[in-house]
Amino acid sequence: HAALSVRAPAADHPRIRDAWASVAARLESDLGIHPPALALLSAPRGTSPEILVRRIVEATVPMDALPDELERVARLHATDLLGLQEVELLLRGLREVAPADVEAVVPRHLDLAGLRGVLAGLLDEGVPITDLRAILGTLAVSAADSKDTGRLIEETRAGLRRVITHQVTGGTKHLVAVTVGHEVEEMIRSGVRQGERGQTLVLAPSIRANIVTAAAHVGADDVVLTSPEVRAPLRGLLAHLPGL
Repeated sequence: HAALSVRAPAADHPRIRDAWASVAARLESDLGIHPPALALLSAPRGTSPEILVRRIVEATVPMDALPDELERVARLHATDLLGLQEVELLLRGLREVAPADVEAVVPRHLDLAGLRGVLAGLLDEGVPITDLRAILGTLAVSAADSKDTGRLIEETRAGLRRVITHQVTGGTKHLVAVTVGHEVEEMIRSGVRQGERGQTLVLAPSIRANIVTAAAHVGADDVVLTSPEVRAPLRGLLAHLPGL
């Protein structure tokens, strides 16, 4: 089934195709993905378009508002638009200019699914994968020692630090951030458990609730600074808070 689809009257399909072409071009430029084709489903005449992700309705909007809403949903669900075929297309493009960079990672250290897991993890945090060559350069070293997706995402983020810094500062020399207290960091650090499927965070319900409550007061789109080893479990704990 298509990752992203729109259910609308057939008469609106040409306008929707044009809108998606523009959205897809911006996703490729901003995020570095080649989105799959948009599936168009028929609906009775006079009904408002519905945007579906994995066959689940995400939004129902008037036709005039569809382009903006379609882009919002696509960006929100960017990981759903990155399948194995889309990863292969990205690698195919890079092979034409830097074949050694690709061969150093795929399939030497990671298969297509493993690389997709790392790229999806970056997109899930809003980190663009436009510089695939730099990502593979980090993975050529990191993936030789570990196949843990969480660890590879963290090390790849470190390799993309300049991209991320530019993203959160808007290209300025100023950054407004909220820091995490030492006691909170220590509680999280002591609660991390390493298993076969990566890290899990084990905290008492009251401690977990207090951290989430405190973080909920942080402004939308604010940056939270914390120690590298604490960042991933803390992010997992607070991922449901919008804009953080």
